[in-house]
Amino acid sequence: MTELFQQPWALLLLIPVWGVAIVSFRRTAKVARAYPTARMDLAIRVLKQQPLLNLLHRAPALLRIVALTALIVALARPVGEDQSTLSGEGINIVFALDMSRSMNAVDMTPDEIEVYLDRDEIPPNRFEIARDVLLDFVRARKEDRIGLTVFGQEAFLKFPLTLDYPSVIESLKGLVLDDGSDDRTGRCANGCTIGGGGTAIGDALARGYRRLRRSTGRSRVIVLITDGKNEGGRIEPDTIANELANLPDGERIQVYTILVGDPSLTHLPQTSLGGRRVYVKPPNIIATDPELLERIAEITDGEFWETPDSSSFRKAFSDLEQTLFKDELPGVRHKEFFHFPLFLGLILLLLEVFLNTVVLRRFP
Repeated sequence: MTELFQQPWALLLLIPVWGVAIVSFRRTAKVARAYPTARMDLAIRVLKQQPLLNLLHRAPALLRIVALTALIVALARPVGEDQSTLSGEGINIVFALDMSRSMNAVDMTPDEIEVYLDRDEIPPNRFEIARDVLLDFVRARKEDRIGLTVFGQEAFLKFPLTLDYPSVIESLKGLVLDDGSDDRTGRCANGCTIGGGGTAIGDALARGYRRLRRSTGRSRVIVLITDGKNEGGRIEPDTIANELANLPDGERIQVYTILVGDPSLTHLPQTSLGGRRVYVKPPNIIATDPELLERIAEITDGEFWETPDSSSFRKAFSDLEQTLFKDELPGVRHKEFFHFPLFLGLILLLLEVFLNTVVLRRFP
């Protein structure tokens, strides 16, 4: 009953209303039979011969009963089911995105790279794939606050937790990866967002923790996306992971880690003597540390994904969404319909008054 009415107790008022109505009709019938008069006897015979007139005389009382019934139903506040996603306080997510120089790498075979080059296209690198998937993720959000920490040789907060998704999208599009070209001052010549001469994973996690620790939400999450091992920075990743794991239950922050790239397929872009862009295997294998990322996820009750190519990276993000929003299932939102019986009851009362004051005066 509570699923159909928000105030079902109001329906108890129907008992006295219909009780009085039944008693009243029975009493009227008994009086008519017990004390017949010539005038009443004549009226009864006329009404029996004219069923429409009979119904007209009974209509005001019936209208009053139905009107009171409708008003009581309105008071009980009937509700219907509106299929939609249950709304509520969203998840707070800080992405920690690796912008070290190794994110320029392309994880493809030489033949796959050549297909792009033959079409005068640039094959997507690790950073571009990660950013495209992040953009799709942000576009699909409705009530989740999103923040971004970028890191290379150091880490800083690119934008705080926000629901301003258009600004988030523009900020993501404006990120510039360090291409390894330095100017005379030692800074990247391509106007990079952050220097890529390191991979400060611990500092990135600490930045995300500072942003999340005072936030509220259904849950608080850091998503770490990197292709390397911890190099540089002031904070050890294990130190911050253990600190997150030891937070009180209501303040816990989970870390989900994604390792991108496949060292066996890694090719780095270079410019040939003829000015043509070429992709060559680096002389040394770019170091990765899947054990560290797996350990961070395990300590903080998160998950770890190893993604050697773009398809597996997208699959990992799909799994991440299903994990984060597993409780955000289609549900039922109540939609009130009290105004329908309310209007019906008022209209019937007005009709009763009209019958008594106008119509039945002509049929005494």
